[in-house]
Amino acid sequence: MVKAIGRGFNPEKAFKLAEEGIDFHHLDIGKFADTSNSQERLKGRVIGRDGEAREHIEKMTQTEISVYGKTVGFDG
Repeated sequence: MVKAIGRGFNPEKAFKLAEEGIDFHHLDIGKFADTSNSQERLKGRVIGRDGEAREHIEKMTQTEISVYGKTVGFDG
């Protein structure tokens, strides 16, 4: 729960991790992109225009997604 908050999750969403069957994972974007421009591009693809891509991914996968710094975190 603390790690999720540290990775940019809203505390209310992070408290869902206390529920049984809810896990938290995060990916380091730096492992997939060498330059800062590449990292920004990848974050933009996850987020999408006005957050639409992130919202669609969340609905389809029944997860919560947070893009913060060089990481993408998700729980569900």
